[in-house]
Amino acid sequence: MVVGEGEGNKFLKMVLDRTVPLVDIMFIWGDCPDKLTEEIICSYKNIKYYRSEKPQWGKLQWKIKETLLQKYIIPSDIDWVLALDSDEIYDKRITRETLEELTTRGEIAFYFNFVTLWNDENHCRLDGTWTNFSNIRFFKIIRNFDQSYRPQPLHCGLAPIYAYEWGAESEYIMKHYGYMREEDRIKKIERYKKYDPKQIYQSSDWYNSINSKAVIGEFNEEEFSKKFFYVPRRPSLNNIMNKSPEKAFFVRNSFGKVSAVPESLLTEVLNIRGMELVEEAIEEKILKPIEVSKPIEIKKEIKEIKPKRPIINKPKTKAIKPKKTKI
Repeated sequence: MVVGEGEGNKFLKMVLDRTVPLVDIMFIWGDCPDKLTEEIICSYKNIKYYRSEKPQWGKLQWKIKETLLQKYIIPSDIDWVLALDSDEIYDKRITRETLEELTTRGEIAFYFNFVTLWNDENHCRLDGTWTNFSNIRFFKIIRNFDQSYRPQPLHCGLAPIYAYEWGAESEYIMKHYGYMREEDRIKKIERYKKYDPKQIYQSSDWYNSINSKAVIGEFNEEEFSKKFFYVPRRPSLNNIMNKSPEKAFFVRNSFGKVSAVPESLLTEVLNIRGMELVEEAIEEKILKPIEVSKPIEIKKEIKEIKPKRPIINKPKTKAIKPKKTKI
């Protein structure tokens, strides 16, 4: 996770209470955060916290994440990474056990389906791409693959490029609180205007939609979760890695999300309620293991801060003892 100024006044504690018990170690990079944000972070025992002395967000976002992954996470012998922003809460069904189960499916990464909460926790936005969006939030570290992120100062993702290219669609959701409050939406618009004035790193339609008239619907997590299904990517990935091509097809779920499915699983996937065939696709990319790129140094701007004596209540959830997989 990467945090900035003001996160301690928003959803950070709630996010950490939910996430810290799921993992063995949590790595957080502070981009010049305020005192309250740092105090909250440092009150948890199993967090490794680093901070930059100069603000990097909006300028070197991808370098921050590459450095955190390559220089600190990978050397810590981590197997899988559970990635998130400080305004995101995982599906209620996500437990340490469900994460362990995901690691046994033979995939290298998983997309989670996003629910953008709007105005309160019981409503979400339904128009445009706001309800047709998923992002990588769980990925395996493959040490002989390139660990680079998309080299752009904004919207560079939370995982290396290989995870985005070969991630499978999961059945789980992420509740996104970042746009729930109107004051936060206004701040985001101002921040994007500052760091992406020419709208290079995201489409102008999406930027403009933040402040446009929104279609809002009731959000019931149990019912909403039923609309998403696991769409395997492993068979297609295996064929490509073995250089033995297999036809692939695009299918669309009831929410309008389009995914690529190998021919061997097409019938099974189309039998899922709400799934429909779009068209045939051609798998052309070959996934080649390459040497890990060297960590990008941000010199003399990194400090590791040790946990302090807790100043807030500890999470009630008991910490789960580490198992074979290290997350």
